[in-house]
Amino acid sequence: MATVRDTAAKNYRELLDYSNSRTDENERNSLSHELERLAQEVNRATATHGVADQMVRQAQKQMADIERDRAVAQSNCTLATERWEQIRKQLDEAGPQL
Repeated sequence: MATVRDTAAKNYRELLDYSNSRTDENERNSLSHELERLAQEVNRATATHGVADQMVRQAQKQMADIERDRAVAQSNCTLATERWEQIRKQLDEAGPQL
């Protein structure tokens, strides 16, 4: 699937190729404003693409951190449950002495 950046670059390249194929200087000059607009569109799309990539990487890092924290919490919960079971067993064995 083509991205916005890919599409903008393709449109720019097609118009540039067309402009370069023209022998009439006036015809080529008439296309210069549209070429400049498309070039700016490519630049904006490239910048937006870069920002989106950075946001995805940050989100992936956050997910990895959350998964790590969840695993630590799960381990701590398991340890606490095991300790509670030991204490409860000791209390049951001590029974009426307490």
